[in-house]
Amino acid sequence: KIVILIFFANLAFIECNSNSFLKFDFEIKRKCIPQLIKVKQCRSQFYKYTHSQNLTSLNQVKNIDSEIDKYLSLLKGKCSKDLLFLLCSNLTPFCDPNSKLLVPLCGTTCKNVQKECGFEIKLLNLSWPKELNCSQFPIENEPKSRCISIPRFERQVPLNSKEIVETFTNINEKLFVNRNLFYLKKCGHLRHSEKYIFINRTGRCALKCSENDLFSRRMKKVAEIWMSSLAVLTFLSTMFTCLTCCHNSKIKYPEQPIIFLTFSYNLYSVSLLLRLFFTRSIVSCDFDQVTNQYILIQEGLENTHCAITFLLNYFFSTATHIWWVALTFCWMLYNVFKVSVSNLTNNSGYFHLFVWLPTSMLTVTVLVLRCVEADELLGVCSVGGQSPDRLMTFSIIPKLVCLILGMFLLFVGFIFLKPEEEKMKSNSQNIFRWSTSSTSKVSCRIGLFSCIYVTATFISIVCEFYQYVNYVRWKIQLKIEESTAQPLVAIFLLNIFMNQIVGINSSVWIFSLDAAKSWRKFFATLKSLCAKKKHKNLMNKQKEINQKTNSNESSKLCTYTKSEEA
Repeated sequence: KIVILIFFANLAFIECNSNSFLKFDFEIKRKCIPQLIKVKQCRSQFYKYTHSQNLTSLNQVKNIDSEIDKYLSLLKGKCSKDLLFLLCSNLTPFCDPNSKLLVPLCGTTCKNVQKECGFEIKLLNLSWPKELNCSQFPIENEPKSRCISIPRFERQVPLNSKEIVETFTNINEKLFVNRNLFYLKKCGHLRHSEKYIFINRTGRCALKCSENDLFSRRMKKVAEIWMSSLAVLTFLSTMFTCLTCCHNSKIKYPEQPIIFLTFSYNLYSVSLLLRLFFTRSIVSCDFDQVTNQYILIQEGLENTHCAITFLLNYFFSTATHIWWVALTFCWMLYNVFKVSVSNLTNNSGYFHLFVWLPTSMLTVTVLVLRCVEADELLGVCSVGGQSPDRLMTFSIIPKLVCLILGMFLLFVGFIFLKPEEEKMKSNSQNIFRWSTSSTSKVSCRIGLFSCIYVTATFISIVCEFYQYVNYVRWKIQLKIEESTAQPLVAIFLLNIFMNQIVGINSSVWIFSLDAAKSWRKFFATLKSLCAKKKHKNLMNKQKEINQKTNSNESSKLCTYTKSEEA
C-alpha cells in the first residue's frame, strides 16, 4: 500500500474544497494563534500546536481527519518515513506558542521526501505538486528563517504501562521488518511488495526467484511446456528448410532472404531450447550480495547463461524482422526496377550489411544500457520483461517499423506486377502462359510467406502492446480496490505462438519448391555414394583375398622346390 497515488491525485480536490492547505508567504513571518491539534493522526506526533484558523469549525477538523485517514490506510508501505510529517505540516502547520509565528517545513526535508518518493511518482506518471514546491521552503533552520526539519514531540505526561507495551510491540514489529525486509521499504508501491527486494544498484524492485507475482507456478509450467513444444517444432522445421536449401539450386533472389530469415528463426528457437536445458533458476535468477537473496535478473550481463540466451534470442529475433524488409526490398527491385537475378546475387553483400548492422547496433545498445531482463513467465532473458518502456523502445517499435516498411515495399512490388501480367497475357498465344511463368510462381510463394509473416507479427505486436499498457496496473494495483487486475495468460501464450509460427511454416514454403523431389534426389545420390563405397570395399576385400591366395601359393611352391633339391 502506498500514499502517493491518492495523495497526489486528490491534492487539487482538497485545496479547492477545503482551506486545509494554507498558502504561505515564507518571506514574511505570519502571526498565528496557537491551538492544540485536534486532527487525531497528527495529534501528539510531531508538535502540539497549529494555527487556530485551520480549525475554525468541527466540520473542517473532520474533513482533515478523514483525508489523513485515507492516507494512513495506505501508509504501511510508505516510500518515505517523513511522508506523514509532510502531510501534517501542510494540513496542520506548526504555530510556535512562544513567538506566535507560523514555522514552515525545511526545504531539505521536503527534498528528501521528493527524492525518496521519486521512483513511485515516476511509475504512476505523476508530477510533484506545485503546492509542495521545495524551493519555496527555507533551506536551513536559521534565526531569520526558522523551519522545522526533525519533528520531535516531548511528552509532558509519562507513559503508562499499556502505552509502554504498545510502544514496545510497535518497535519489535519495526525491527522485524527492518531486519528481514530492509530493502522492501521502497517497494511499497507494488501490489505484492513482500515478494520484492529493492536493489540499490539499479534503483528498482526485483522479484524474488522463489516468489510468484503476476503468474502462478501452474501458469509458468503450462507456458514452459507450450514454449518447449513450439521451440522443438520451430527448430526441426527451420533445420529441414535450411538443409533443403543447401542442395536446391532453385532458391535464388528475390526469394533468397527467406533462407536467412529461416536461419534466424532456427537460432532463435535454439535460445529457447538453451533456456530449457539450463533450467529457469540458472538462466533467470542471480544472487544479490547486498540482500543475500536470489532475484529475477534485471541486468543480465553478470550471468553468463542469461547473456548467451539473450544474444541468441534478441539478436536473431530482430534479424528476422529486418530480413523481412530485405525480402520485400528485393521483391520491389525485381518487379519495379527490373533488376535481374544475377545483379541481386552479385550485390547480396549489401543486403547482409543492411540486416546485420542495425541488428548488431540494437543489440549493443541494449547491452550498453544494461537493459537485459528475465521474463517472469518464461524465465527467458530478453528486453522488456520487467520494463514497459524498454519493451516499447526495443521490441514493439522496431517490429512495427519493419512491418509497415515491408508491407509498403511488398505492396509496391505487387502493384507493378499486374501490368506485367497483362502484357504477358496479351503477347502470348497460350492463355495459361502467365500462370506457369517463373515470376508468377515467385510471386505466389512470396505472397504466401508474406501473409503468414504479416499476420503473425501484427498479432505479436498487439500482444506486446497489451503488456505495455497494463503492466504498471498489474504491478501497482492498490489493495483497497475490490477487483484485482490480472494478466490474461492466453494472450502471452498466443504471443509465444506467433513469435514462432513463421519458422514452423517455413517448411510449407520450401515444399512449394518441390522439396520432396529435392530430398529424393539427395537420398538417391547418398544411396549411390553408399553403394559405390560398398562396392569399393568389396573390391578391396576381394583384392586382399587374391593377394593372400597368391602369397600362399608362392610359399607352397618354394617349399616344394626346396624339398626336391634336398
